[in-house]
Amino acid sequence: MSNTIKYPLFYSLYLLGIWTAYRLSGISIPQEIDEFLVKPVVWLLPIFWLVRKEKNWVKSLGITRENLFSGIYFAAFLGLIFAVEAFIVAYIKRGNFDFVGSVGKTPILYSLFISLGTAVSEEVAFRGFIFNRFWGFFKNEVLANLITSLLWSIIHIPAAFALLGYGLTDAVSFLLLALLYSVGACFIFARTRNVFSAILLYILWEAPLILFR
Repeated sequence: MSNTIKYPLFYSLYLLGIWTAYRLSGISIPQEIDEFLVKPVVWLLPIFWLVRKEKNWVKSLGITRENLFSGIYFAAFLGLIFAVEAFIVAYIKRGNFDFVGSVGKTPILYSLFISLGTAVSEEVAFRGFIFNRFWGFFKNEVLANLITSLLWSIIHIPAAFALLGYGLTDAVSFLLLALLYSVGACFIFARTRNVFSAILLYILWEAPLILFR
């Protein structure tokens, strides 16, 4: 099996297994430690080890200044679309746009700071490593996007129930939004080859979800 497909495939299976077990274990630690310590260790350290084995450099993960500004424009435009989508879903569920109560539970700036930590680990893993290498192997952007987005949705299933406490309906809604987000993030990454645009898009995508959580 070619390393081009072996590394992202084995990494995906490793991540799905260990992260699902971790989320379902019931381990409770502060969110900032979870996102800024545990997740980088579990998600990113294996990637940097694999990149070294590939004899690649971090640029192969999209960690570059190239196309940064065009990526920001892409992310801002698509982020606006996702925000409108989230508002519509929230209105259908609640019947209003009242998000004052949600903001009061956790400071919005703190939540966005946590989102930044989440975005770095998840986007480097899924866009910079998994999608980029699936795309290189299959030579088909759409196929690589769909496989990556399916994996992205699957890995968020435990969090939807165990971490966010969603019921079945809310969980399905969240996972569909996550799937659409991932398709958009892969699309932007394919245009820019810059992971920072995907990180920005993640924060813009999650902001309205925080408001209506």
